[in-house]
Amino acid sequence: MSTLPFPHRTKPSSTAVNFVAPAVVVKVGKPATTFFVNGDLLCSTSDYFKTALKQEWREGKRRVVELPDDDADSFNTYLNWLHSKTVVLGYDDGDFYELIDVYALGDKLLDSDFKDAVTDAMIVSFNDNKGGNVLPGSYNRTRLYDKTAESSTARRLIVHRLARTNNVSLIEGGDCHAFLMDVAIEAISKGPEKTNDAAARCAFHEHAPGAENCYRNKYA
Repeated sequence: MSTLPFPHRTKPSSTAVNFVAPAVVVKVGKPATTFFVNGDLLCSTSDYFKTALKQEWREGKRRVVELPDDDADSFNTYLNWLHSKTVVLGYDDGDFYELIDVYALGDKLLDSDFKDAVTDAMIVSFNDNKGGNVLPGSYNRTRLYDKTAESSTARRLIVHRLARTNNVSLIEGGDCHAFLMDVAIEAISKGPEKTNDAAARCAFHEHAPGAENCYRNKYA
């Protein structure tokens, strides 16, 4: 029996996207930007779209989903993720302002793999090209708290990083009360682990326990 001369991997056909599936019209923002997206692709990892596009719902019957409160650029980033499993941003250096909106969209669409990838992109944005560390200012920290839930892994990431800087001058007058409380609690209970090391073990991810459940391995 002959064998293939190169490493290969196959997946069950049930995991494949059916590109013959009817397109779904997604209208994002006000005024709306219209996207035409393969229905199976939209439902492949998003519980929001899986529910919205069920036949018993109006969206499922019309094949039209409206996201008037969201940003078209963020949705475009999400579609790039669905196609390539890569977080592609409008800024080369991963601007944190943009990452907050992208994370909030992933939260709304109930796509934990995407959110995990975005928190990793946030960590990359913390490291400048000179080998130093940067942190988002109070304006972006407040935006993050306004757009995310208390259990947000993105919140936990920012708090973890700031609590380990040992630099109180980074606290600003514009920081919201919830953020200051989280930092104070983390500063008291913090261990020696660096944020990058915690990130490497998926401390800021939402997936189930086990490396096999991390998007880094699932889509490697």
